[in-house]
Amino acid sequence: MAQFYLDLFARPGDKVHVGMLNVVASRSSVFSTEKTPVRLPVLALLLNQSPPTDDHPTLMTFTDVHALFHSFGMVLRFALTDAKYTMTYKWAEVQALDAYTCFTETEGDQSAWNATGRRFRRTFLAMTGVCHPSQVFESFCGRQHNTDAMLRHYGLKMCP
Repeated sequence: MAQFYLDLFARPGDKVHVGMLNVVASRSSVFSTEKTPVRLPVLALLLNQSPPTDDHPTLMTFTDVHALFHSFGMVLRFALTDAKYTMTYKWAEVQALDAYTCFTETEGDQSAWNATGRRFRRTFLAMTGVCHPSQVFESFCGRQHNTDAMLRHYGLKMCP
């Protein structure tokens, strides 16, 4: 399934986020061996809770609980999936920046902007998790996604 490391407590100057999932190694068939046809993922869930003291146990704030469940949900997704490839934050950013271009194309036309917002609600908000992400994107933008918006956002250009 996966290898999992849990680090609950804050250490001065060590962790800055409330909770973070590090994917130490992804699931991969490239690094397979005779005994293991797929390299299992190695995941590290790093939280930033206050450690217990001599007289008080560790008590989690609502933010700590939220961070734990959010991050552990991601651990489960990485550990339990057998998909060959999985969605990543960078790919989600590509889709978000590209989808935003559908809104910017309506610049100055309030009725077109409103129609785009309704189409976004009917597609991205209603179909995400039900249909394949590429299908949801095509339903919203009427085309396949591309990386042009992300390249513009970061000031990059495609090499010839």
